[in-house]
Amino acid sequence: MQLRRAFGTIHEGHCPDGWDVANLFLFLKTHLSRSDYTAGAFALEETSEGNLHIQFYIECKIPKRPSTMAKDFIVSTEAVFDVVRDAKGAWEYCTGTGERHGDKPAFDRFEFGTPILYGGTARADLKELVDLVISGADLHEIMTGHPYSYCVHRSRITRFYDDWNHGRKKRYAWELNS
Repeated sequence: MQLRRAFGTIHEGHCPDGWDVANLFLFLKTHLSRSDYTAGAFALEETSEGNLHIQFYIECKIPKRPSTMAKDFIVSTEAVFDVVRDAKGAWEYCTGTGERHGDKPAFDRFEFGTPILYGGTARADLKELVDLVISGADLHEIMTGHPYSYCVHRSRITRFYDDWNHGRKKRYAWELNS
């Protein structure tokens, strides 16, 4: 699997031998290749138990395997790189900005580049659109209420809408005489 962006947490156990989280944070701040990554946000935070960790969001120029990113970050495992579900939320979390994370404390932060933040939390939920057709919504209501899902599933949902509301159309020559 290759990722174009990743979100994650780096704990003490992920650091190279002889390094602590603060040293790794400084390394990432000064040495992470900006030619491989278009944008990144990093926060050095403390858990409620008092352990330091790094929260990060990163966007790659070209998709990378987590194992390659682990080498770039000099961490011991690729498990620190998670798939991003909400790019804007991850960026705001790591930068300490936005409505939900504007007051999030951190010992240090840094960011670079301009994030694309593509792909929000919008989902292309076909089941939801089908349920709307069954409940009597027309295609215009579906399109205006769920524009992203409608764009993704337009051909499916319009065929289903026609079948549901007007009976299945005869689409093949041998069906025309029946």
